[in-house]
Amino acid sequence: MKIFPSKITRTAMRHGERGFMTIALLVILSLLLIYATANIQTLNTLKQEIKIVEKKQIQRLERDGAQPILIPPTKQNPARTNSVTATFTCWESQV
Repeated sequence: MKIFPSKITRTAMRHGERGFMTIALLVILSLLLIYATANIQTLNTLKQEIKIVEKKQIQRLERDGAQPILIPPTKQNPARTNSVTATFTCWESQV
């Protein structure tokens, strides 16, 4: 008993399998791209929120009379030109 009576049927089946695998791979690839895009958007939103929180903290510390302490650049803490490189200490809170 032959399951595949001729070569034409086997070839047609393999073409159908290849077509399905191509569609499946395209679906998986599109899902990965959607996931990556969503993650990038989330990271950008978080970056903006961190900047807002940092500005609010600096304003609060300056209002409370905190004095900046400059941290010299090291390998663990490289000097950055686009962000604040000073930390603030409030002397009143240590009393």
